[in-house]
Amino acid sequence: MPEGYVGPSGTGRTLTLDDSEGRQVTAGQGPAASGARYLGDDYQHLLTWLHAAKLVHRDPEVRRVELEKHGAGNLDDLVVHRTAGPGEYHQVKFVRNPGKEPLDAEWFTSADGNKKSPLQRFYESWERLTVDGETPFMVLHTNRLIAAGDTAMACIDGVTERLVPKFATGGPRSNVGRLRAAWAEHVGVEEEVLLKMLRDLRVRASRVSINELQEHCRWVMDASGLVSTKLAVEQGMLVARGWVEDGIRDVDSAIVGEIIEARGLRAGTPRATVVIQAIDHDIYPELATETIDWVDAFPGDDPRQRRQPADPSVWQTRFAPELARVEQSIRGSGYREVRLGGAFRLASSIYVGTVFPDTRGYQVLVVGRAGDGTWTGDIASYGERAAVGLTYSRTSVNAGKDLAVGFSITGSLEPAVLKHLSEQALPVAEFVHVTVPSTGTDALADGAAVRGWVAEARGILRELAEEGWAKLHLFMFGPQTAAVLLGHSWNRMPPTQLWDDLGPGLGYTRAFEILG
Repeated sequence: MPEGYVGPSGTGRTLTLDDSEGRQVTAGQGPAASGARYLGDDYQHLLTWLHAAKLVHRDPEVRRVELEKHGAGNLDDLVVHRTAGPGEYHQVKFVRNPGKEPLDAEWFTSADGNKKSPLQRFYESWERLTVDGETPFMVLHTNRLIAAGDTAMACIDGVTERLVPKFATGGPRSNVGRLRAAWAEHVGVEEEVLLKMLRDLRVRASRVSINELQEHCRWVMDASGLVSTKLAVEQGMLVARGWVEDGIRDVDSAIVGEIIEARGLRAGTPRATVVIQAIDHDIYPELATETIDWVDAFPGDDPRQRRQPADPSVWQTRFAPELARVEQSIRGSGYREVRLGGAFRLASSIYVGTVFPDTRGYQVLVVGRAGDGTWTGDIASYGERAAVGLTYSRTSVNAGKDLAVGFSITGSLEPAVLKHLSEQALPVAEFVHVTVPSTGTDALADGAAVRGWVAEARGILRELAEEGWAKLHLFMFGPQTAAVLLGHSWNRMPPTQLWDDLGPGLGYTRAFEILG
């Protein structure tokens, strides 16, 4: 049996599992003319299972889920009912050639053989589902790529995934204004009414990868105390498929609980998922136990450009307090296992590890990848360790009383750090360069090697700390997994300034400071 699921757009491999009634069902159909339909179905079933798994969380926010709800109009694929707020109505739309059939303004108003366009059907569903002034929350999921230069698509907010408020800006003669008027006329309502409807519509485009949704399913299953392997996620997807085929339309915690017990999916202690959005936004931040969003603090239109905040003070005045608040919430909820996700750089990785330290009884997990980029699973702060054989050298700087330490794993940072120390005239007496026997992307091949590196690096740091340095300056060139676990094991060290790389030849920027 293959390790992972391969969707219909993949190589044609298949995976046979038992569905919710014990029948043999095959996942991962090969490429075919109906490939988009299979992909859309699999996405819908994964999305259903993702929310169904939240029903058995010890503090559930989801009360029940409905499948292919009658009377929901265009929004019948999945309805999520939460303990507070309106229902969430999800619609999945997939096509065979997402690049050739992009999402644009014309798609919303084109009937394509149907009696009504998607925009008209969204409005009718929104109007029908509005009860006593409470409007529904609507989500469009599609693998269509966003059309470049399209007036409507340019209005989608990167955080909220909504067209409004940008679609509401611009005068009547502007491109947006003319399109807004055309859409209102197409639906047959005033512009203000159209905008009210669009405020309740989230557009999730470019959803080509099933793997991405699988990973979020794993997070939710972890947080709900379930087995969260790839196989367990695939089983959940097939269970959801079975519900649809058998005509089960309403799923509550009792139904999900029976399936979990029958299939042995109960893992034990729930894990918290903390998503840190530092340089890029996460697709499903609402699925995490706690979420942090710092993207607005970093200038740049692309994650690769977001390397230092516009205001350097936010590291200590905003970022550190927000992490402390998250830790207090996690601890207050009784969690001791924490999975970290999101997009953040190495200094943040080290600091986040110190927020959830081993000394407080936390166990942390972070997704790692092997040197060839393949997925290797969760690298945890516990487990076997492999000897790495770290060595270090010392270079005199004679510019002060601090100590600079650089860890080279993926490549050597020694020349760049020495140049930075000289150009910035940092008050450093010595630079200690700690390196693996052979640097490279595969220097730490697996979780055991990462944990072994952390143990050896921690030993070297403690030796250096015994020399009585007033302050450390820490630099790193390596995988995020090693950075997080190094911070997780941080203890009995002097005050430490963390530095982030600005890019080749551009030096470093100050980031978090770890108090002694």
